[in-house]
Amino acid sequence: LSTPQGNFSTSNFGWNAWNHIAFSRQGTNMRIFLNGVLINNSTMSTSFGNGVLTWAKRYTGTASTLQGYYDDFRITKGVARYTQAFTPTAVEFPTSDGVGSADPNYGSVISLMKFEDNYTDDKGLLTWTGTNTSFNSSGKFGKAVEFNATSDRLDSNTSSLWTWGTNDYTIEMWVYWNSTGAGSYRNLFFTEAGGTEYLQYYIDNSGGGGNFNVYN
Repeated sequence: LSTPQGNFSTSNFGWNAWNHIAFSRQGTNMRIFLNGVLINNSTMSTSFGNGVLTWAKRYTGTASTLQGYYDDFRITKGVARYTQAFTPTAVEFPTSDGVGSADPNYGSVISLMKFEDNYTDDKGLLTWTGTNTSFNSSGKFGKAVEFNATSDRLDSNTSSLWTWGTNDYTIEMWVYWNSTGAGSYRNLFFTEAGGTEYLQYYIDNSGGGGNFNVYN
């Protein structure tokens, strides 16, 4: 995978508004969805081992000037939840595999973050540490974690749960970007697997249009 780009426009993306973003890998296909619309489908063959996931910072270690809020962050390992256009859920992600609004893939979820004044992972499998982050009461569902485009970041612990190999997975979240944070290389997050193996998910709005990118 080099630099697949999922183009977005004002018709399916809103600055200063909540947007649902999903990265769904199925076999060698990496699909990017924005508010349920498929905006990119590229070939991906990279295998990843143990590592970490870091929000709002570039893999190179330099700061990423991403500004906005995140809410309802979910990682599903071994499952490509989305393979075609869909309607994003109007309610927060389920926290169990019980009845009602059950998630049939809940057993495959390795991380589920709600950001209700803490970094507690509802799955209880990973530990997260916030640096200079804060919480905002205007979340998509309740509260949200806020990044101010300076030195803030959010890191997971190193875990074998990040051993994805070439298997399917889905990373999704609700994101509210402030338009003042628009520009190039606004990093969503990156996954690191040791050495030089990593995946970096970022937004580039420096040329007037817009792209979501996955890069390794």
